Amino acid sequence: MPCCGTITMQSNGGNQQKCIFYVEKRKRNCQFKAAKGFQYCGEHAFHSDQPTKKPRIPCPLDPAHSVYASQLKKHLRICNSRPVERPVYYVKSINIDTTDERYMGKKDLASFTPSDILEIIRKLREVQEANLVDFEESIQHHESLKGELCLESNGPSARKHLEQLSSILGNMEVTRLFAPDHCYIEYGAGKGRLSQWIFDAAADYPGTHFILVDKKNVRHKRDLHHKEVRQKLSMERIKIDIQDLDLTKVPAIKENPGRPVIAYCKHLCGAATDLALRSLFPRHSDSSQSLPRHLQIRGVAMATCCHHCCNWASYVGKGFLGRHGFDRADFEALIRLSSWSVCGSRDKSGAGEAERESHSQVETGEGKETLTSALGLTIPEREEVGELAKRLLDAGRMEFLIHNGMMGRAALYVKKEITLQNTMLIATNGT
Repeated sequence: MPCCGTITMQSNGGNQQKCIFYVEKRKRNCQFKAAKGFQYCGEHAFHSDQPTKKPRIPCPLDPAHSVYASQLKKHLRICNSRPVERPVYYVKSINIDTTDERYMGKKDLASFTPSDILEIIRKLREVQEANLVDFEESIQHHESLKGELCLESNGPSARKHLEQLSSILGNMEVTRLFAPDHCYIEYGAGKGRLSQWIFDAAADYPGTHFILVDKKNVRHKRDLHHKEVRQKLSMERIKIDIQDLDLTKVPAIKENPGRPVIAYCKHLCGAATDLALRSLFPRHSDSSQSLPRHLQIRGVAMATCCHHCCNWASYVGKGFLGRHGFDRADFEALIRLSSWSVCGSRDKSGAGEAERESHSQVETGEGKETLTSALGLTIPEREEVGELAKRLLDAGRMEFLIHNGMMGRAALYVKKEITLQNTMLIATNGT
């Protein structure tokens, strides 16, 4: 549906057939045909001063679209923008840390001096020398994907995804995370492709239930196919932002308090990984709940990514960073430095947003120069710094899990040739 914008009288040349409404977002006219005898299409007819038999008005819930005035009452009942009733497990911002009220605003790398960045790099080197970010390689394979990986019809991109899925399942199997009478939760499920293979690996166990969490609806979901094929598959989808998810109130968990939970995800973006971890180990549940405040978490298998999208309010490793000399401002630099780990993947057309940001001019004693040139780092050196920043952030997450009674490790689950985001957190409660 076209987005609203300014109205300009732009001609389509010759015979005017298309709507003259100018879509600012797309920098072009609306592509819908104008109603016969009118300059606007039905969707944008409310912009016209011409009298019509059936006038249209902007939708009160979302002015981006319009509705016939005579059908407004009916439209409000079915409009996609209508207010929805919150589910029982919705608790606004329950997984956000509200104890630190300080807000520094967005800081790009150009707001740091070269000496600031060099000091952060020095502290990263100290952490590296203490072997705190030496993640072991753990490339595994799972039998359920063996046939799929052998198909010649899979192109290079599809094969890379399958290699990642196979290793995630393989690591879960090695850690004994496939068992009966468990509740499996996928965060950021999307189409549910990871769960598709977890179904194959664990769905035959008795008492197994699957919960797929995502904040929006997606088309062509894989789980719908499995519901038809596996009549006994116990599965549900939850549409909610992870920051508002109180797992203790999800009926499938609340009604089965003794059933262990196993959480997993593939490339859950930035802060969403921290929100997921906080939801598994809640700190401020409703005191009126009869259930224990802590869930029975059996295991975690999370492939991380997009560390540059992390934020201070959700990050779970603040204590870990603090003990190693990194403060709130350093965190802002770390998440931006983490993008350096993919420096080698930028295309020939030019630098990406993170690249341009780090090339912003900074003041030095000899005038203005780019931050990267002031640091004097080569691309391989920058990639190494970015990788250290990513690993430091994941090490903080791993310590969070350990402090909550889990045992495990952060591991490199595939080669960098498969994906540059090749770290996963794998942990169990030891049972």
